[in-house]
Amino acid sequence: FFRIRSGWPLPRLDYDEESMILSVGLSRGVAFDKGCYPGQEVVERATAIGASPKKLVTIRCDSAPSGEPPYPIVIDGRERGAVSSMAQADGMTLGLGQLKTKWAIKNQICAAGSASAQVLSVW
Repeated sequence: FFRIRSGWPLPRLDYDEESMILSVGLSRGVAFDKGCYPGQEVVERATAIGASPKKLVTIRCDSAPSGEPPYPIVIDGRERGAVSSMAQADGMTLGLGQLKTKWAIKNQICAAGSASAQVLSVW
């Protein structure tokens, strides 16, 4: 629960080798001024234009969605992202996932699987 609330994704669960560090909130752990790393050109290009295609988000659901993650994140009737992790504690259901940057807005109303939800944090 704390991991999801804090926006810390897990490898192979919330992202894979195809994911861009800016899309999964890992830029906090990268020193951009210290040498080279795989994917540097793509990250630099996204940084220069000011956005990555997706953002890591924490969402709060009004109830636990049915089934197991991943759950589609639906806004305005269309799938805009996916929740990859879900946890419950203290009467709250939180999810961590990626959402298209255009829709990654704090307090954005959405659906996660079968549950109504709202974007709590954008990382």
